[in-house]
Amino acid sequence: MNFIRLLGRYLGAARPFSVLVLGTVYVVVACHVLQVFPNGLLQVLEGYAYNQRVRLLPAKPVVDPIVIVDIDEASLAQLGRWPWTRFRLAALIDQLFDQYQVHTLGLDLLLSESESGPADEALAAAIEGRRVVVGYHFNGPSNALASQAVMPDQMLTARSSVIGAMPKTVPGVLPESDFSPEALKNRYSVSMVAKSSSGILKQFLEAAADAGHINPQLDDDGVTRRVPALIAFEHGLYTSLSIAVIRTAIGGAGMQADQINQRVPGAAIEWLELVNPKQSVWIPVDRELMMQIPFKGGPGSFTYVSAVDVLNGRADPALLKDKIVLLGTSASGLFDLRNTPVSSVFPGVEIHANAVSAILNQQLLQKPAWNDAWQLVVLAVVMFLALIVMGYATPVLALAGMVMILTALVGLNLYWWKEKLWVVPLAPTLFGIIAGVGAALLERWVSALRQSKRVEGTFARYVPKEVARRLAKDPERDLMKAREHHLAIMFTDIAGFTGLARKLPPEQIAQLLREVLTPLSATIHEHQGTIDKYIGDAVMAFWGAPLEVQEPEQRALDAAMMMVTRLSLLQDSLKARSLPRIAIGIGIHSGIAYVGDMGSSFRSTYTAIGDHVNLAARVEGLTRFYGVSILVTETVMKSCEANYLFRFVDRLIVKGYDSAVSIYEPLALLASLSDAQNDLYRSWMKEWEDAHALYRNADWEEARLAMLRLIAHPHLGAGAKAFLRRIDRLEKDPPLRRWDGVWTMDEK
Repeated sequence: MNFIRLLGRYLGAARPFSVLVLGTVYVVVACHVLQVFPNGLLQVLEGYAYNQRVRLLPAKPVVDPIVIVDIDEASLAQLGRWPWTRFRLAALIDQLFDQYQVHTLGLDLLLSESESGPADEALAAAIEGRRVVVGYHFNGPSNALASQAVMPDQMLTARSSVIGAMPKTVPGVLPESDFSPEALKNRYSVSMVAKSSSGILKQFLEAAADAGHINPQLDDDGVTRRVPALIAFEHGLYTSLSIAVIRTAIGGAGMQADQINQRVPGAAIEWLELVNPKQSVWIPVDRELMMQIPFKGGPGSFTYVSAVDVLNGRADPALLKDKIVLLGTSASGLFDLRNTPVSSVFPGVEIHANAVSAILNQQLLQKPAWNDAWQLVVLAVVMFLALIVMGYATPVLALAGMVMILTALVGLNLYWWKEKLWVVPLAPTLFGIIAGVGAALLERWVSALRQSKRVEGTFARYVPKEVARRLAKDPERDLMKAREHHLAIMFTDIAGFTGLARKLPPEQIAQLLREVLTPLSATIHEHQGTIDKYIGDAVMAFWGAPLEVQEPEQRALDAAMMMVTRLSLLQDSLKARSLPRIAIGIGIHSGIAYVGDMGSSFRSTYTAIGDHVNLAARVEGLTRFYGVSILVTETVMKSCEANYLFRFVDRLIVKGYDSAVSIYEPLALLASLSDAQNDLYRSWMKEWEDAHALYRNADWEEARLAMLRLIAHPHLGAGAKAFLRRIDRLEKDPPLRRWDGVWTMDEK
């Protein structure tokens, strides 16, 4: 139950668009795989994928006894154009068997009509008593019946009606069929159905050892990848030339269909078997009783011997002795060139040679009976996983996962092809994954990009652009949700701005604010700070959110020191325009604060809240009281004391708080001080600490004298004046409890 609930939660994160796209693509692919609605694009893609696998992993025969005697251009040039007289064909056959001692001869030629009595008798005599297999041709084979998924009992009726409605042309005769349609009973394998045949001249058929059809199969894209093992004509099933050649070469054999699925209604025939007392030869076939040809290579992969060289006795006997020879043509003028996966101009006789070689070496490719189920199950599993993963993974990770799955499927498919000789369609599965998952990923990526732009636009108001971009790269994080962060918080304010606003016109005040706040804001961004808000002439910023930073106190103090430096550089420009000198006060404190999107349903903003934020604001207000530019709390001082020289300023309770806080002034970066500067600063610190010690000890007279000595000091004078006023109050109204030097502020 927990698993089901967890799965439901993951699936609940799936986007409706993804579900719709994946579902639609799956239905399209499933209809194609099951041949309910074949898809032309997927057929083209699978044809391309098939061709590439044939080229990448060509067949490597263990035994290679196949030789092609070629009626080539040279033979036609020397002996005359085709057709040759049958006396010459008889002489050629005599030469092959008598002089060259070939084992078996297959004729990829049509011998359906008579030439003359003597010529026909001469050829029949040459064929008689030898292992010669003659060929014949069927006209208009079609697998229209196969697409209708008719059952065997229906096939007889349908086939008879088709053949009966068409004129038959059988000048010659056909051999005895290898199967009757009854052999397909309870099997859904459906062979190609021929319209007619010219057959073979009877005397040649009677003289030959065997006969087979020479029809290749053109796929929808015009490429020959298969040869029909059996073609249906009238009430018989007739085998191919290549199978007939093998049957003759092994000394004759009976043919039977596999028995493994015979008792399973609706199961397909997966292979044919040639059986004789000495051996069995297995011939894998697909559901249309086709042999999948594993091409050995391009044209010329087999040994070719010119027919004219055989007739003239010039051929090498070693090339032909005890070989299985196919007599055919590669001459372009005889129109027996085919488009195959390995070449667009491929001799038809070499297609038969590839088929014979593959059968002999048991290397015929085969489509497993489970390939449809495999495609649909794999596609369903991948799409189901995609729905789960894409709800949580980033588009980049999801894309990487999809590429890994595609790579694994292609690798497994190539392994099956090479090691198992299994032809498992690849294109429908890959198309389904790429189209379905790819489209869903694209929508996810576009959505993530839009979200990324929103995040970047939102945080660009608060943080540097590069930080906003980093945040935008992880749009799935709920960055706006309020959560605790350790922050270094800064408040900065322009001293005496209210008075300036009364003296200057609004346009000039706006320009002045822009000139002052722009370099201050830029400094905060340069030090990886987040600008929380502008409050009139004040700026609130913090370090540590939305991205965590190393040493936030150090970065905040570095920014504060740089802000003071940049403001001093601005003073000359202000003076040149008769504008008053600008002074700023900066307060820094660090601690835990809540950061996130806060406000109301009408308006909200990304901000930080908490006691530590309020304390930082109070510290900034003290800069005017003590006459310094920067004040920090003890937590900041301790975080930065290894790099900065600090002066203790005071210990007090700010308004709204019960506990005391120590405040410090950063004087300079230690690494930047010369020995003389270091000594000067430390002498200041000594004078101030001595005066403050008298104040803490309630020695009002001595404390007053010490502060009076500092009142003219260019840096400590303002603080000394503040302490003199405080001493006067303490003398008039002594503290009720024991004095510990902690002053309670009654103003912000």
